[in-house]
Amino acid sequence: MIFKARTKSLNKINDKIFELVLVHDNELFYFNAGQYVWLETKYGRRAFSISSSSLTPNELKILFKAGVDSSYMNYLSLLEAGDSVNIIGPRGVLRIPAAESQSVYLSGGVGITPFLSIIRSLKDNHQSRDITLVSVNSSE
Repeated sequence: MIFKARTKSLNKINDKIFELVLVHDNELFYFNAGQYVWLETKYGRRAFSISSSSLTPNELKILFKAGVDSSYMNYLSLLEAGDSVNIIGPRGVLRIPAAESQSVYLSGGVGITPFLSIIRSLKDNHQSRDITLVSVNSSE
């Protein structure tokens, strides 16, 4: 399904990484922690993992890296509050680990995004899991 959304905010995490916060009013949109969406703009579309908690489906957070050889990513870094985009999805399957299991997640850069969604969803649901997250990023 395609959902109309608008930019709520664009937060600069470091010199290249941005967090884009999108909001929408569609009550039919729901996602599971660890899923991704396609973000469609006038410059095309691209897949992004959701980093927000699944308890807040009307506010999506995604991370992306700008300043690379991508006019699409550079366009996203210029979005302003109220700008319109389309969300297509959600897609993919990445399950929250069972309570009795131990999980180790490895990520690099913005690859941390789906794991943030899982961790935030667990926290918001007041659930605990034995999770080790190892993330490598060239910036502090």
